[in-house]
This record gives sequence, C-alpha cells and structure tokens, in this order.
Amino acid sequence: MDHYRTHYDGDYQPARQHHGHRQPESHSDDEVADDTEPISKTILGLNGSRRREPEIPPMNIQQVSPSRSMSRRREVEVAYTRPGRPREASNPQHQYEGDASGHLSPSYSNSSNIASIARRPHIRRLHDDREVPSNIRTTSLVGSRPPRIQHRNGAMSTAPYPRQRIERTSDLSTTEIETLRHPSRRQADFERGETSTVTDVPSPRSSFGANASTFAPPSVRIRPSPNRLRYHNMRGKQFRLLYLLPGTTSAIRCEMVTTSLRRHEKYVAISYAWGDSNGTTQVVVNGCSVVVTSSLYGVLKVLRKKTEAVVLWADALCINQRNKVEQSYQVQLMSTIYSQADSVIVWLGPEAERSELAIELLQEVSKVANEYRLMRDLIASKEWEPHFTALVALFKRDYWRRLWVVQEVLNAKSVTVYCGGKSLSWKAYINASRAFKRHEFHLKKYFPPAARDNDKTRLFVSQKLHNYSAVLCYHGPVSIGNLRLGRDVSLLEALRRCRSKLASNPQDKVYAVLGILPEEVRHGFRTNYIASLKEVYIYVVDFLLRRTRRLDVICEAIYNSTLPTTTNLPSWVPDWSHIPAVQALGHRYKFSASRETDVQFTFSCPYRRTKLEITAIDLDTIWQRSIAVEPLSSIDNFLMAFLHWRAKVLDAKAICAQAYANQVDEAFCRTLCLGRQSHKTPTEWVKVCYHMFSSLIRVQLSFIQLDDELQQYADLDMGIEVYESREMIQRYCEATMTSRCFFITDGGLMGTGPECMKPDDIVCVPFGCSTPIAVRPQGNNEYRYIGDVYVDGYMYGRAVFELEDEKKNPTRTPRVYERVYRLC
Repeated sequence: MDHYRTHYDGDYQPARQHHGHRQPESHSDDEVADDTEPISKTILGLNGSRRREPEIPPMNIQQVSPSRSMSRRREVEVAYTRPGRPREASNPQHQYEGDASGHLSPSYSNSSNIASIARRPHIRRLHDDREVPSNIRTTSLVGSRPPRIQHRNGAMSTAPYPRQRIERTSDLSTTEIETLRHPSRRQADFERGETSTVTDVPSPRSSFGANASTFAPPSVRIRPSPNRLRYHNMRGKQFRLLYLLPGTTSAIRCEMVTTSLRRHEKYVAISYAWGDSNGTTQVVVNGCSVVVTSSLYGVLKVLRKKTEAVVLWADALCINQRNKVEQSYQVQLMSTIYSQADSVIVWLGPEAERSELAIELLQEVSKVANEYRLMRDLIASKEWEPHFTALVALFKRDYWRRLWVVQEVLNAKSVTVYCGGKSLSWKAYINASRAFKRHEFHLKKYFPPAARDNDKTRLFVSQKLHNYSAVLCYHGPVSIGNLRLGRDVSLLEALRRCRSKLASNPQDKVYAVLGILPEEVRHGFRTNYIASLKEVYIYVVDFLLRRTRRLDVICEAIYNSTLPTTTNLPSWVPDWSHIPAVQALGHRYKFSASRETDVQFTFSCPYRRTKLEITAIDLDTIWQRSIAVEPLSSIDNFLMAFLHWRAKVLDAKAICAQAYANQVDEAFCRTLCLGRQSHKTPTEWVKVCYHMFSSLIRVQLSFIQLDDELQQYADLDMGIEVYESREMIQRYCEATMTSRCFFITDGGLMGTGPECMKPDDIVCVPFGCSTPIAVRPQGNNEYRYIGDVYVDGYMYGRAVFELEDEKKNPTRTPRVYERVYRLC
C-alpha cells in the first residue's frame, strides 16, 4: 500500500512500504537490465544444463499422472523455491500436489536439499531455445514441435512447449528482446520486484502453506489469462500504442505495444467523450476481451481499415485505469502524446439528429464566410433553416462540454472531426463559428430567442438561456478555441476559464487543465490520483499562494457556504467540480482593493493545512441585508429586487448619509452596477438608473404603486425605450444582482455580497486580494469564509491608504486596523 504525505513539500511524493519485494531500480528507456545473479529456482522444461551435484533421492515419475502432466498441452510453470520451513508430507522424500488451477508444483520435505534440487533440475530440455527476431510481427511464439523430455531412468516423453504472449511491436527494445531470448532473466526481475514489459506476473502465493515462515512464490504462469487484459509497468517516457487490426466484421481486434516517446512510429490520437458507462461493448486486445464504452467502439469501427492496421492512442485502453500510480504519471505525458501524434481524430459520435445537414451547412459556410452579403443571405434563407437546426444540435453534443478534449485539441498538429462516417477539418468548424460570431445580429434577427408565454415583449433577461445565436457563436468549437492561453497565463486563470467544462472525476478539473499551460507555469505541480480530492484542492490553494503571492484564489470558493460540501472542504478552498452561476468580482471587473500588496498567510496546522491564517484590514460589520435574484430569472425578479434594495436604503438613509456625505442615491446606484455606470457624472447615472427601473415597473408590474420620487423619475423624457431599459438592466445590473444580495454595514457602507450573508458577518480587505471578503465568526477565534463582496468606495485601495494614514497619525481614533483571521 502506498502512503502519501499530505503536508506541503513541493509536490506529492510516495512513501512506499516494502513487503517482501524491493522497489524497481530506475532505468532509462533504452537501458538493458543485465542482472544474471543466481537465484534458488527450479525450472521445469526450460533449463538444459546439468551440473554435478551430491547424490539426491531419485524422483519417482510414476507418482505423477501422465494424463494430467504430459498429455495436456498447457503453459509452462516456473516454480520459485526459497529455503524456508518445509511442509510436512506423507512421503519423506518428496510429493506432488496440484494447485487451485490444476497445475502441479513440487514440494520437498527435506529443506537441506532444496538448494541442491534448485540447482539441478530433474527434467532436462534437450533442444535449444528458439531465437526471437529483432523485429517481431506476431502476437505469440509457439514451437513448431513439442520438446522431448529425458527422465533420470532414460525414458523419453513429450512435454508442452512454452507459449509466451508477445506484444505486437515494430521495434522492440533491447531489454525486451533479451528477455524473450533468456527467460531466466524474467525470474531475476521478479526476485527484485520488477515486472517485464512483455509478460506480467500475478500476485505470488506461498508454496509452503499457511504456516510458512519464509515467503516463497510458487509456480507462476508466463502466459496471462485470456479473460483479462494484463497491463505491464512502464518506465521513463514510455507509453502504449494500439494496433487496430484490419477487418470487416463487427468484432474489433487490437494489439497493444509499449514504446517510448523518444522513438516511436507514426500514430493517430483519438479525442472523444467517454459517454455513458452503461452503454458498453467489447473489443479484443492482445487476445483478451475488454469492455469499452460505445463511444470508443464507434470511433474504432469507423477508423478501422480493410487491408492494413491503424496505429492509435486511446486513453481508455492505453492507460491502465485501475492503476492510480500509472494514471498519475501518464496524465503528465498526455500533452506530449497529443503533440507528437501525426494527427488527432475528434469523434463527435454517430450520425444523429440529421447531422448530415449540419455538415453540409459547415461546408457551405466555409465557402462564403468572408462574403458579408452571401453570409447574410444564407442565414436568412428558409431553405437552410433545417440545416441550422441540425447544426445547433451538433454544437450542443456532449463532446464540446468535456474538459479533457481542450488540451487534446489545442496540443494537436492537425485535427480532423468525425461525425459518423463523415469527416471535416477542424479549420472548417472553427471558421464557421467565427463567421457566425461576426453575424450574430443576423442570427438574432432571423432566429429570435424563445419568448415566454408566446409574448415576445416579455423576454428573459438572463444570458444563460441559450438560443440559436448563443449556441452558434459561443458553443461548439469556439468554446475550445477560445481557451488557447498565452505564455504568461497562470494556473488560476486556466482553472477559471475551464471551470464550465465537465469531467467525470473531480480531480480532473485540476489535472486536465495542466496540459494547456506552458511547462514553466505548471512546473512543480504533479498529478497524484492516490491523494484524496480534499488534498488535491487544498494543494491548489497552497501552490497558488506560494507561487503568485496573491489571495485571489479563495474568492473562487463560490457556493452556499452555509451548507457542507460533499468533499468536506474548508470554507476557503474552491470546489472546482462545482460550476457557479456567478464569477469572482476581482477577476471579472479588475478591482484592486489591496493595491499591490502581497498576501500574508500561514497554515496553523502545516501537516493537514485545513486552517489558513491571513492578515486583513478590518472594515465593518453587516447590519442588514436584502434579497438576491436567482439565476435564470425574468425581468420581474430584478424589478422586485430593486424595490426591496431601495427600501433598505430609505430605512437606513440617516446612517448612510454619514458615510457618503449625503450622496446616498449616488452610492446606491453605483452599487447597482458595481461602479460601472454608463454616464459621465454620478448625478446623470442616478436619473438613468431610476428611470429605467421605474418605467419598467410601471409596464411589467402595473399592480404596484410607485412612490412620488419614482413617479417623477418614470415621467422623465430620457429618450430610452422600454426594450432599451431591459437591455441596460441586463448589461449593467444582472451580474450585480444575480445570486448576490444588497447589504448595509453598521457604519452605513453599502455593497453586495453572497446571498448567504447574514447580519454580524465581518467585511475586511485581506492583503494580496483584489476585493474585500466577508467572514463569519465561528468561535475559538476562528472564522468561516463567506465570499467576495463589493463595498462602494473601497474597491481601489482606499482601505490601504487609510491604514497607512492612521499609522502616520497614531493619536487619532483608527477607522480601520489590521487583524489576523484564522479561516476554517
């Protein structure tokens, strides 16, 4: 069992416990393991040498049933024998017993003769070992005739010829060839705890029974079981390739080989969505039946040729999914595997939902993409309307939402997209998406968004409701192409951009992103599937805090902090498997509440890293809060929230007037749009803001009576139509009001924060953070992180300026002060 350290030491490193086997020594890919030290062993039918040894009791061959040992053609059994406590037997000399699989293994009662017996085999092989060619093109080696066995009494009998499973390869390494030529080296590798790249050794059992004092593995099969594919350990830059054998039947047959990234033949890498694990089928790999998803089976069937083999790489087969250590290492090589592939095949799935019409439209768009008039006419044509419907369905397939495919496409030399039997270049897909983006206005005009209750005047405000224009302009291939990052991008930026993508394993929300980052950025971050999800996500925060010296990563912990998560994460650790409805404020709007200060942090428990101590500037305490707008809400919800927020301001106008010098309305309207007002002066923005809300309330919520002030703003002639007011609310206020609530502090400060905020929560500005945050006292001098907040007037370094000013004038009563918060 592997035990991993959870404290920070640069990366996860295994600390293995040794149980009877030494760990394999590290070798390079091309290094030949030449260990020929003698070991105690008995080889039946493989060793042809004879040494002169002290006389030992002869073996009575008649004790072995000929029908069980000689007449059947079975795999060669290699029995390893070590000195140890002998097993009691009725025959004092020796006896044969059959194991659970029906094979016979020798055991001796005289332990003093074990070493002698191991050096002198009773059965002699009379013919030489077959030479293995340096270039193997077969799947197995079988002798042309069975060997003859000479017994001590001179009798001759037929013994089974050893059949060894050889992986198909075009260029075996020197180590593999020498292993095939000299089977005894495989035994020496087993003694050292190593496994061959050609054969696989099952878990050893004791030959001496339950009372054995010394471990001794018994007979070991050279040929693996045909019912289960055996994976072999790899070293260095090794990886596996799949030979898709030619055929025309429904049965898919493959051969798997192990090769090196430094020297390999041309291959094609497959990029596909795994699909539903319930829909599975079987393929044959190295003579073994393997269960694969229907998605992988479909692409293998399409790529298979009739007369020649196709060399492929598919992660589901070429990586041992049961071996977490191998997964961890192979995932780090995936960017190299896809970049060195001759081409990458994107598999969207079989033809469905009239996908052939979608391919026709893509081909047509690629011809007229740069012709403005022709492109407009194509969108407006009724003849092509079914084609657009089919293309929307194609762009909404699961493939485009998967996270792993991002690095698979971006690292490729060339990409070909398959949908059923039809293929098209990646360039045609991406050019069509960009052409649709340039003609987004025409798409909205001829394919209007779905209306609610068949009333096109009551449109949804939320941009999350996808229509034809949104899918064609922002989904599909462009959702992958836009994730191409520059050389100076950080891990946090990559995690943010890819957060909306899906992965079946929550750890892959981190590991799958590493492949699109430059080597110098991801240096030091190692994949480790043995670590728990909690350890991985905590390590991400630790890595970014030390690498960037910024605290912005904790602002990505956007979820309802009052409820425990399934991963039991600390409140300050983002759950990257969760796709939030909103984004962190500092990233989206480029705030700098702490200016250019570095984070001041420490872990109160360095080994577990579950509690984070940060230094922050304390601002104020929440006094009251208002309601929030749920995602995917209509315009009516935003209007109701506005009335509720304004009622809180009117109730606390006297307190707020002290904080904002009688400019309460200006501060409230700035808060509604996070300080991004469209008009030059705050006074003009107040008129526009109150007018668009009050005029829409009069139309949409006519049953609500407006107060005198709002009536006056609604009667103003601002030259803004009703639909323009709706669009302005969507542009300036949707991000502020969706999943965020309005609050007022004890000192009269106004702002917005997470919808789970409560009175008595504390608002502070941590050093190294772009925005203020809200924390909640938990007792024992510990606090729970609630989320990032907007505080009007404190988003661009005002708290830092006030702290520096108060340090220069210590006699004055401090307005703000430093404080250490222990986040749990």
